[in-house]
Amino acid sequence: MKATLLLLLMSFLPASCEEMLFSKKNNARYIMEANTRELIIVLAGENSNKAYFNEALHTTDSLKTLRKNYRYSDMFFRVLKSYGKNTLQNTFINKQALSSNVPTNEEAIIDFVEEQINTCTNRVLEVIKKRIAYTNGKNALIEKINGSDKIRVDMYTEDPVRTGMYLKTFGKIELLYVYEYEKITVPFLKADEYLAQKMPVSVEKDDDLLTETNEKGKPILNTQSPLTSLLNNQAYGFYYPLKDTATIGKLIRQAEVKQFFPTEVYFIWTRPSPKDTILELIPILKSGISYQSVTGDFITEAHFVVGENNGFEIVFSMNTAGAIRWKNMTRFASESNPKKRIAIVLDNVCITAPVVQGEIPNGSSSITGNYTRNEAMDLASILNAGAYPMSLSLLQYEAIK
Repeated sequence: MKATLLLLLMSFLPASCEEMLFSKKNNARYIMEANTRELIIVLAGENSNKAYFNEALHTTDSLKTLRKNYRYSDMFFRVLKSYGKNTLQNTFINKQALSSNVPTNEEAIIDFVEEQINTCTNRVLEVIKKRIAYTNGKNALIEKINGSDKIRVDMYTEDPVRTGMYLKTFGKIELLYVYEYEKITVPFLKADEYLAQKMPVSVEKDDDLLTETNEKGKPILNTQSPLTSLLNNQAYGFYYPLKDTATIGKLIRQAEVKQFFPTEVYFIWTRPSPKDTILELIPILKSGISYQSVTGDFITEAHFVVGENNGFEIVFSMNTAGAIRWKNMTRFASESNPKKRIAIVLDNVCITAPVVQGEIPNGSSSITGNYTRNEAMDLASILNAGAYPMSLSLLQYEAIK
């Protein structure tokens, strides 16, 4: 009787009173900040490669760590002005800017950049609203904090940590070719040989390989680099223990190591799950002249379904332009010998990379990968809402009344 009465009372309460009946921990406030630094680099165009520009960015980055509540663009403009007269104009008046009718005087340029920042921030707010709508967020308050690049989100959530990760996920989706292992093996071994001389790791040879011995009968040690000594050899490809991925990542990002690999190739990791102890290092073929990737911009609708073995998968469809690109990519991959893999990449992490068995003509596909229901729902929601125009950092989370 008491339970029935409580339910009846809740049905007549306004939303604000209804929330008071929930546990305090389920009402969360997230403070996030838009990375306007990224937009400034884009607006500078080819000038972003100049030494003075990167020096100004570095100086502003240092100031930002000391003055966290200051806007990045305000500090950057002050730093840039200190470099001399017309530096600001010379930075933002370029071929790209001229096509956008950028004004030429200093104050007008600042206004133009701030207008672009404001437009992108408003787009961020729209994407957040869409994401929360897909998760059935209750009475969410989403607003930009005046005088800053910060965004506040107050909402009811059953899992505050998961919601925080979901909100700050950039959401950039790309479908890209995996570079053939047959072609990357030789560059990989050359990089390994270089690192073996620079930072050798002594590994005893396998007895099955007829280990050589010295005069005293002791095995001769084979000098290797971490690229090979840390490899998990139980699977075909570049697989490493989860605990060693940071070490390998630092090595392959070194300029001295990158020179051994083709310029059109870069490496990413597979998506780790709670049960994973081994991750795959995947060579990705950059999109460019040779082919155009399919991105999340072409995806028109996505939802999650129960797939084989009661697991969850995400099914998505594309617009006409995306369907044509996807048809061409899958046809080429399936007709290659051996057949190619295509990686589905979210924020530079590979969430799955299947071998393509045949052409997909209609733009409809699915993503599988041992997802939980919540993971599948979040990924489908991100595909539906689209990516942010600039990344967000989560500055603060707190439970609220």
